[in-house]
Amino acid sequence: MLLGTVTFFEGYDTGIAAIIIPDLARSFHATTATIGRAASVVNLGALVALVVIAAGDRFGRRPLLITTTLAYALFTGLTAAAGSLVLFAVIQFFARVFLVAELAIAITIATEEFPVERRGRFLGSLSALGAVGLIAVAVLYRFVSHSALGWRWLYVIGTVPLLAAAPLRLKLRESRRFLEARARGLRLRRASARELVAGPYRGRLVLVSAVLFLYNFATISGSAYWTYFARHERHLTANRANTFLALAVVLGIPGYLLAGRLQDRWGRRRTGSLFLAVGMAAGIAAFEVQGQVLLLATLALAVFFGLGATSVMNALSSELFPTAQRATSVAVARSVAGTAGASLGLLAVGLASAGAGLIGTVSNSVAIAALALLPAIVLVWRLPETAGRELEEIAG
Repeated sequence: MLLGTVTFFEGYDTGIAAIIIPDLARSFHATTATIGRAASVVNLGALVALVVIAAGDRFGRRPLLITTTLAYALFTGLTAAAGSLVLFAVIQFFARVFLVAELAIAITIATEEFPVERRGRFLGSLSALGAVGLIAVAVLYRFVSHSALGWRWLYVIGTVPLLAAAPLRLKLRESRRFLEARARGLRLRRASARELVAGPYRGRLVLVSAVLFLYNFATISGSAYWTYFARHERHLTANRANTFLALAVVLGIPGYLLAGRLQDRWGRRRTGSLFLAVGMAAGIAAFEVQGQVLLLATLALAVFFGLGATSVMNALSSELFPTAQRATSVAVARSVAGTAGASLGLLAVGLASAGAGLIGTVSNSVAIAALALLPAIVLVWRLPETAGRELEEIAG
């Protein structure tokens, strides 16, 4: 449950980004392309998180989790006071640094602590709390959207439970594997990216990084632009679009749990391929169909398989590396490659949808970006299968 608060607020933060794009455009008198550029800059904060996450291999998982929790809460609250889009992007850039670091460390702890036969299931359950965060944003938005502060209330509210949960993290134990590695005298320090790329795990690191790049390129742009698409291209009201999104997430939460169970039964590769392929098809449909019933149905299906695929990505990015380099490896794959994919996806969709001709809509731009999942599926099969294997065996 302590680790679950991290994934909850990762989902909460993602939900805000997905819901308030139209409000940001109105508040700061910005175009879709400008908002896309700002969003891509914010996501680059995850690159700086590389340095923060890697410190977990030197100082331990527990102290880093507590520190990043407090720092994220601070910048989340400051976001509510942003008076311009530039200031908003700068503050959110730093909030993203600590949110990404917080999430990566939580996944690292979970990977190192949960028993091998249920590791996929636990990671799926942990990720499911992120979907609850998404739902919380959609519900809260209905109450705050017409207030004086409007969307800013979401950032004010976001600091309260996070700060309240931070003292509970003091009860969290350090990762057993980290303590054992330190007791064996391993050289626990921050490994450089150059050492990882040149070392024996460089092949795995490159493959995992490529998968996360393609995955984020395809999915982040879709999740960020869906409410904008629904309001401007399908002419849904703000409350109707947000209600659809909340319903889709509620219906999609079992995707986390199903994927978690299938990971342990079928393996990471088969489960990941299934969820990526069906998620891609449903995601494209969610931006192309007409009619509100079909819109909600395809969105719910896309979210179901998209959330399930996320739990597979979390497992693959953390299980394939040794304890002394796990946090650093996760940082390189998620913070560098994953962030680059997310930022380029947001930027590409924003620019393409602002152009003329066939691609000049958000729906067509997102649909084309979703095709990046095809090579991601191919690369997943190049990775070793980790289901049912102890971390020490995988890293051997």
